[in-house]
Amino acid sequence: MLNLTRLQHAMALGREHNFARAAATLGLTQPALTRSIQTLERELGVKLFDRQARGTVPTAFGDLVLKHAEELLTREQDLRRDLQKMTTLEVGDLRVGAGPYPARTILGPTLAQLCGNESHFRIAVTIDHVQRLRELLLAGEIDLFIGDSSANRDDVLDIIPLKERPTVLYCRTGHPLAHARELRAGDVLRFPLGFPNPRPEQQEAARQILHEEETTKRRMTLLADDISLLSSVVRNSDCVGFATPEAIIDEVRFGQVVILPYHLPPVFGSKLGIAKVKGATLSPLASVFITAVQQHDASEFILEHSAIFAADDKLAAAS
Repeated sequence: MLNLTRLQHAMALGREHNFARAAATLGLTQPALTRSIQTLERELGVKLFDRQARGTVPTAFGDLVLKHAEELLTREQDLRRDLQKMTTLEVGDLRVGAGPYPARTILGPTLAQLCGNESHFRIAVTIDHVQRLRELLLAGEIDLFIGDSSANRDDVLDIIPLKERPTVLYCRTGHPLAHARELRAGDVLRFPLGFPNPRPEQQEAARQILHEEETTKRRMTLLADDISLLSSVVRNSDCVGFATPEAIIDEVRFGQVVILPYHLPPVFGSKLGIAKVKGATLSPLASVFITAVQQHDASEFILEHSAIFAADDKLAAAS
């Protein structure tokens, strides 16, 4: 392994053609420089400089070494500069994965926040289902992903949990249920339902609700992980949608949909997390990204609705 410091010493001697002058430019004593050059010659097994009447001049081997030394030292400077840029986020690459639902609810707002950063980093996004994202992460094709934390509990991943979000029911503003002050499951089941593909425990809870409402005539059920599709169907029909509050934040703010006064069991809540390979060292950009996700995770809109349903849970438990 070549010592870059000794190559710098050789470069200085090649420029000055004099040990005393070269040592002065390097801040060394002449004997220290002499020992450095002799050590480099022993390591390479060739003589690099000849002492002649016109000064110390490189041999043919010396010319070759000095040529490559210049390239190596330039590459070292480039490396240090790029490391500094990566540390300060002037450059950098991050490959992020997300499930279809967290892509809308968490990844989108996080990337919007990072767009305000004037750095020149690049983020590549992959949208896929959680099992495929896990495969990509373990294969080194993405750096981290946001997905269902309950589906990624294994020994090879570290999961940074995010706050659990309650799931709410929502409908278009002109819907027959839009102005109801109180709703039962049977009232909702009279209309088509649209929701993301449920987890196993959610399927069981849904079966229990349906069993309790056997007399209710059931309507169409639409399963889709694309929240934009579900929201479009809800806005343009009597379909009642299931979503976390942040998934429909724009539709609520623009008065296109309303959140219905029906409290779903906590099992229907969203359980998401940020997954990375266990023990993997995060890049500066990955750390900034995770911090941005966590800041979004504490947004007022999410906390407001989470607090409402947490209070409902306490009241239900007390009764």
